[in-house]
Amino acid sequence: MQNTQKKKHLILGAGGTGGHIFPAAGTAQYFASQGYDITLLTDDRGNRFADNFKDYNIVILPAANIRTGGIITRIKSLWILCTGIILATKTIYHIRPNAVIGFGGYPSFPAGIAAFLGRVPLYIHEQNAIIGRTNKVLSLFSKKIFLSFKHTIGMETSKKTVFTGNPIRTQIMNYVSNPAQKMTDKFHLLVTGGSQGAKVFTDIIPISFGFLPKDMTAKIHVTHQARLEDCVTTRELYKNQNVSADVVPFIDNMGQKLSQADLVICRSGASTLSEMAVLGKTGLYVPLPTSADNQQVINASYFAKYAAGKMIEQQDLTPMVVASIITQYMKFPEKLSKSDENAKKLGNPNAAHHIFDNMHTYPQKTKIF
Repeated sequence: MQNTQKKKHLILGAGGTGGHIFPAAGTAQYFASQGYDITLLTDDRGNRFADNFKDYNIVILPAANIRTGGIITRIKSLWILCTGIILATKTIYHIRPNAVIGFGGYPSFPAGIAAFLGRVPLYIHEQNAIIGRTNKVLSLFSKKIFLSFKHTIGMETSKKTVFTGNPIRTQIMNYVSNPAQKMTDKFHLLVTGGSQGAKVFTDIIPISFGFLPKDMTAKIHVTHQARLEDCVTTRELYKNQNVSADVVPFIDNMGQKLSQADLVICRSGASTLSEMAVLGKTGLYVPLPTSADNQQVINASYFAKYAAGKMIEQQDLTPMVVASIITQYMKFPEKLSKSDENAKKLGNPNAAHHIFDNMHTYPQKTKIF
């Protein structure tokens, strides 16, 4: 007899930055392995990460920030937001999903509101150590709030919270139990400014090697992800310092590069930290000064508190500081190994599995309109 049971469907709402998209990708990959169809609601920026969702449906929503700009700008933004809610509502009505999970960012707001209006079970996941603005609103309508950090600021009194960790995409998970082999015996330094790049790293990191002894510099290889417009300049700076370096605008296989790295210089977005943690990698964290609600400082402070790396705020980042930290880890490898161990303890490789289990602890009845 033919099985006519309807296949389960999950909708994910996520802003178009790597910090939101990558945890959504890790969740999508796990739920797909459990028989779910997946649809991602994101904005135009999310197209940069389409490879993470090539096997799933993607719906692009108009997104806007109604908290900034003058009165005219805010009215236009409110109109765009309402348009996004209408499109998300149509998508939910057409798909009739079993659940919706919001991962923060402006596009997740229309997805969450549409789920609430359609009486579809809504869940949210917060990647950072402080609740984001969109998730704070949607938490009022959600069944559960999944957290990446055990003590998330703003969620101290909520009875809906569940600590799951931050879902990790397959590209990273592939190297958890099978670390990538280094191509050389040099000390590998990975410099990455995240999906947005970081000009400050171009300005400071290459110059820092001028403060190292030449015999130490000769033992280092750098992989530096720079903004496209900065790549030529960055290559010249490393060349002038006689440093072996690969400078690229985008790293195709971040899992491999992270796995091969001895030390990572990076921003402190939640996804970056989570991916480094599951691989047991030490970081020099330089929080993005403009991150909402100081999220990146709070994230990095948490990892630094547990001696899983060092945090240097951008205004304090100098070539001499960078050179000093590189020297410490190269001269005292036991310190680096201990820091790697501490980072590993903060990792949660089964986060997507935990989310799945917590969403299936009681029967769900989806009611569409």
